[in-house]
Amino acid sequence: ESQNKKKIKVPNFWNPGDFEGDIRDSLGNYGERLITPVEAKRIGSYTTLSKNNISEHEVEDQNKYTELLQTIFVTIASYRDYRCPHTLEQIFKQAKYPERIRVAIVDQLDPKKDEYCSKPKRSCDKYPDDILCKYSYLIDH
Repeated sequence: ESQNKKKIKVPNFWNPGDFEGDIRDSLGNYGERLITPVEAKRIGSYTTLSKNNISEHEVEDQNKYTELLQTIFVTIASYRDYRCPHTLEQIFKQAKYPERIRVAIVDQLDPKKDEYCSKPKRSCDKYPDDILCKYSYLIDH
């Protein structure tokens, strides 16, 4: 059995049009050197934030955005880890700007015995403000 897949809105990782030829050639010359801080800042993704620090997912009026912030990509590989949901909750709970976080999870488990890492403890219909419910659109598995 598999859990329903969710689609998350993730900005483009980089714009290949900014680079001549292959991205690996432009950034680090295929591993010949470490990329510079300036080069590192040219890749990544951004999310918009409204004046009240409300993410674009939660606001209908897209004209209220005033700031672009870099996103933070977190990957979690979990092998039957019952603590994984707690870890996932803490990532968002402790973040100053949780809407900047994007999480990708690879769960290895026995669906008959184990819970998925991103499964909320309580029903999202009844408790939409629970962390894993509120930020589920930022979690991919």
